[in-house]
Amino acid sequence: MRNPGVVVEGRPVGGRKTGKPRASGVSAARRSEIARVGGLARAQAQTPLERRELAHRAAVARWGRRPRVATAQDAPGAVRRLLRGYRAGALVWADPDHRYLIAWHILVRGDQTAVRWLRSQLRPSDIRDLVVRHRGHGCSEPEREKLRKKLRLTPADIPIRPY
Repeated sequence: MRNPGVVVEGRPVGGRKTGKPRASGVSAARRSEIARVGGLARAQAQTPLERRELAHRAAVARWGRRPRVATAQDAPGAVRRLLRGYRAGALVWADPDHRYLIAWHILVRGDQTAVRWLRSQLRPSDIRDLVVRHRGHGCSEPEREKLRKKLRLTPADIPIRPY
């Protein structure tokens, strides 16, 4: 006897046929049910933190109204003034290294307008993670101390750098 695979509510889910061959013989309502069961199984396999992060990303993608930033050229004037030594069009927001460069300039030298803009683009935990991941690269020790104080980080997160 053939193994029916996973059985949900008395009906087998999965099997030999997959993709288009299977979908052609299944009603739209049944496909929706299979997708729902699969989604529940994936959700139950995730930790509560992973589910919360996924829900947050989905809500931001669905309801976020802020304009997307492609390069530093798209940032407000208060941010562009901080980046005068760089070609703002060449600093790509999607690149984590460029995002870190923009963030640390704002956090170390930026005014309230620039900091408010950064916080509208990234959550506080994302800002902290970005700075910790780069370990204060490119900063002098006074700037590192300022980052530690602003973001409540320790010397283990951003190492102390001798002069």
